[in-house]
Amino acid sequence: KDLDGMALVYVPEGPVTIGSFGSPEARRASVTLTGFYISKWEVTARQYRAFCDEMNRDYPAEAAKPDGATGEASQPVVTVRHREAVEFCDWLGRKLAAKGWQGECRLPSECEMEKAARGISIYQYSWGYQFNESGCINATTSPARSQPAESAGADLSFYGIANLAGNVS
Repeated sequence: KDLDGMALVYVPEGPVTIGSFGSPEARRASVTLTGFYISKWEVTARQYRAFCDEMNRDYPAEAAKPDGATGEASQPVVTVRHREAVEFCDWLGRKLAAKGWQGECRLPSECEMEKAARGISIYQYSWGYQFNESGCINATTSPARSQPAESAGADLSFYGIANLAGNVS
């Protein structure tokens, strides 16, 4: 579902295994969640700039500069505080509701993030059990900087959500 430049993916209700997978004594639990929507991509500098402009806020100086000529507008926005992310979701929810969207717009819970990443499996990573450097964008990949939000590479979850193990996620 694409609403106002936000590609939303539905994650259906059902169980998810949450917790650590790093050692034999790691704690895990099964939790049942209701279905929810989550953005397929990180919020971009362009999308966050629109929020700042419309709400008459200063754009964070440390964030990616949304200069379309350099491609920075498509970079994931960074250095946003939790409160600001919640306010962005509230703003986006009002905009989407005005276009007929009846779902909620909020930050996902930790359990929802784990289900979005792992799907119905107990993978340690969104793509499987073994770390694969080419599967995500991180400080050791080339180039060693964030990539445009829609640059997922192999880092796609069971539900097709991108960059849950890399970029700026």
